Amino acid sequence: MKALIVDDESMPAEYLASVLKRNFSEFAEIEVALGATSGKDKLENKYYDVLFLDVDMPQMTDFELLEEVIVPDSTKIIFITAYEEYALKAFRAKAIDYLVKPIAEIELFKAMQKISTENRAEQQKESITVYSDNEYHVVKQAEIIRI
Repeated sequence: MKALIVDDESMPAEYLASVLKRNFSEFAEIEVALGATSGKDKLENKYYDVLFLDVDMPQMTDFELLEEVIVPDSTKIIFITAYEEYALKAFRAKAIDYLVKPIAEIELFKAMQKISTENRAEQQKESITVYSDNEYHVVKQAEIIRI
């Protein structure tokens, strides 16, 4: 998986990146964008599986950022902020979780568990079980040529 952390403060962003690298081997790539403008540039040029977005930044909020770029539905969004009052707006923006700074590692683990659960559910939707030759086979829908 590829992750992008968008935050205007380098210390919290780098800390989050180090916790993710240390604890979640499923991330092949973790990038940090300092500020919404840098985040926008990265999002316009690359696909990320997970976004960690700080809500309140000087150039624009991450809600404004999400309005300016196309984020695929498969991308999971976790908001990270020092402000609790944006939670409802974050979930309306399709957030999978909302973490308040300073981020407790247990909360991050719970958020990652939600992502794993959703990913498994999506993978199950993309495959079917076929009975053939006296046994069951799980086949990805994209691999089916004809029935």
